[in-house]
Amino acid sequence: RSTEQIARRLIARGHDVSLLTSRTFEGTPPQGLRVIASDLHRTSTAHGLNGFRKWVEAQLDDYDVSLSVTTAVAASVVLLHGGTVAETLIRNASRRSGSLNRAIQNLIVRLSPKKRAMLRAETETYAHRRVRAIVSISGYVTRQLKQHFNTPDEKIAFIPNVSPMTPPDADEIASLRRSTRDAWELGDGDVAFLFSAMNPGLKGLDELVRAMPAVLERCPNARWLLTGRQNKSHRKLAGKLGVDHAIRWVGSTTDMQSFYAATDVTVLPTWYDPASNVVLESLRFGVPAISTGFNGASQWILDPRHGVETNPAADAIAGRVIDTPRDTEALARTMIELCDDQTRTTCATAARQLNAELDMDHHVAALESLLLKVADQSDSTSIA
Repeated sequence: RSTEQIARRLIARGHDVSLLTSRTFEGTPPQGLRVIASDLHRTSTAHGLNGFRKWVEAQLDDYDVSLSVTTAVAASVVLLHGGTVAETLIRNASRRSGSLNRAIQNLIVRLSPKKRAMLRAETETYAHRRVRAIVSISGYVTRQLKQHFNTPDEKIAFIPNVSPMTPPDADEIASLRRSTRDAWELGDGDVAFLFSAMNPGLKGLDELVRAMPAVLERCPNARWLLTGRQNKSHRKLAGKLGVDHAIRWVGSTTDMQSFYAATDVTVLPTWYDPASNVVLESLRFGVPAISTGFNGASQWILDPRHGVETNPAADAIAGRVIDTPRDTEALARTMIELCDDQTRTTCATAARQLNAELDMDHHVAALESLLLKVADQSDSTSIA
């Protein structure tokens, strides 16, 4: 979705844009976008990934400048919307319970041809002569580049991740809030927490469910709206812990606006997220958020105005940030704090100060400026 939005805006700014992809574009591509698909390379395998890399890189010299949204391809500019592969694998392993399970997961990574190929491709990409700049979307991603690859400062361009969703006006939000809360049987006195993820295990749903009993003990009017995917194991755990009555199992939805409007607090106790759209979108709706130190977007919870990663004055914090999702006591404590109406109001006021430049137009303008700098020209360019 973000790749399509970037392409649309670059075309609108007068550039010729081609999309080099491993599979045919689903649906109708944006007008003016030239789609070049290699249906021969399935990147789900190590062999396919390596073949796709070679296929793409053989063509990149035909363009004035190139932008890669995957760490597997050494383009002029590499955009790390997904963070680094190295950190992704580390964080996935770290969420396993017990040192033995974590060791087994690390062994699986080392033995997997596909994961080895991904790591090798990433290392080669960052060191490739063609790569002039690596775009970091959060302070967390910048730290990944320095820790895992010793990337020099001059090669890192900081362009924050953005929320692709623009909130409607206050009247429409109020209308959506009433209708959505009624539809999901939320009373006026209920405090609704929103969790949204397509990969619930990585984003901390297990830990969230385990924290619910402690929250309900102190805040019996707490309720949780769970959108995205959930597994049978999550329902089983909720039943075992006696919290199922407080959960609204929404499932997949394309109408996130209604749920942000209906929500009092967004909670994403993630094990890994370079800079979560869910948190940024929540803050744009004026909804406080709870997340972890493994979410690059948490810097905007700490200071929505400037994205500073240190704790500012209490009245500038738009929610809470815990160190790790493994600390379910801390997670429960932060939700209990935000059950308090005054605390939540203070955080919501801070959330509404989210930097106005965190939208897609500003994001693409910054990318365009970087691409033009790399191409060393100021007129229309041909971009891949």
